Amino acid sequence: MEGSLMEDTKILKQQFCAWQDATRDARILAERDQDYEDHHQWDAEDEATLAARGQPPVVVNRIKPKVNILTGMQTLRRTMPRALPRTPLHEDSADACTEALRFVVQNTNFEMKSSAAFRTSIISGYGGVIVETEEKGGETWACINEIPWDRYYYDPYSR
Repeated sequence: MEGSLMEDTKILKQQFCAWQDATRDARILAERDQDYEDHHQWDAEDEATLAARGQPPVVVNRIKPKVNILTGMQTLRRTMPRALPRTPLHEDSADACTEALRFVVQNTNFEMKSSAAFRTSIISGYGGVIVETEEKGGETWACINEIPWDRYYYDPYSR
């Protein structure tokens, strides 16, 4: 069993290193884009030049309002999940699935978390959430958590 664990760890490490190499430029740009959205649009050299002249580093951020508009549009166009039946015989099952999905959406603050993930994805290029379970009062509940864009990796060669 330990040999298998070591092999799995080696494979995961290779996958992560391949991801790191393949996405280096994209991650650098994502960090820059996040800085721009956060009003940090001057590099150190330009700030030093301005400071030498006695000029403040003024930023007119045109990115943040655009991000706010797009996030607002996502919020306005949000829909509730709905399961569709494969055949007329499956209508009751589809209705049960729809109710289950809506129950999870309403009890996990999904709307806020999906908007946060959307906002992250339009700034950095990708974002996401993970559906997990947690124990509350002896019961298992679904929970949805946003994954920060710089805290996960993916297969850069997949579609």
